[in-house]
Amino acid sequence: MNVETVDPGSVALNRSPIIEPPSLWTIILSAAVIGPFVGGMPYLYWTIYSLVVAYAVGFIPAILGGTLFAFWLRSASRVDLPSAWKGGLHGAFFGSTGCGLCASIFAFFNAGGDAYGLCLFVVLHGLGAGFLVGGVITNCNNRRARNIGVAS
Repeated sequence: MNVETVDPGSVALNRSPIIEPPSLWTIILSAAVIGPFVGGMPYLYWTIYSLVVAYAVGFIPAILGGTLFAFWLRSASRVDLPSAWKGGLHGAFFGSTGCGLCASIFAFFNAGGDAYGLCLFVVLHGLGAGFLVGGVITNCNNRRARNIGVAS
């Protein structure tokens, strides 16, 4: 039997990380702090109480979405640096997933008439906030890689 040897450096999966992405806690806390603020921005012109309500409603969904996004960013950065728009799209998906999970649990335990409308309302806010937060975090990660000189 003739077995060919493969150079380990030529296999894409054996590459070392391009840059170590931010820690999980940094990404999660960034999403938890920025996400509810961005999700509640359409209502901030009413009063400062809107900001309190935005954080009361959006903190747990932002932590869930930020956790999912953090695991994705850390795994995607090991192969190649994702672009900011790709980070934004993944952030939108994970933000709406976190909001959808929390809103579905709320709708399940509070079977009111407008519970499913509330779910859609919260998911749409998570979609926009996740897109912005995911894009910003990914862009900061890429900018840090360019400053170090790892990526072009």
